[in-house]
Amino acid sequence: MMQHGPTSYAGDHMFFVRRHDTLIDAPPEAVFDYVCNPHSWPEWLPASHKILIHVNNTNPILDEDSPERAELSRAGIEVAYDGMEVKL
Repeated sequence: MMQHGPTSYAGDHMFFVRRHDTLIDAPPEAVFDYVCNPHSWPEWLPASHKILIHVNNTNPILDEDSPERAELSRAGIEVAYDGMEVKL
């Protein structure tokens, strides 16, 4: 006999049922815009990491004391450097 709910039984075996459903009360377009916006990633995807890897030598973000670099830091964005290694 099968029982439905958090625990189910079949013969002498017991099964635990886990659910990971999330109800999002928003139109699909709003959800798509939210998850595709890199500024919202740290809110829902804590493992996200942003690193700029292809930067022109004249770009002011290469100067660690520049206002442009400070703005990137506030946004949680790193600038790659020669020899940088990233583990995936």
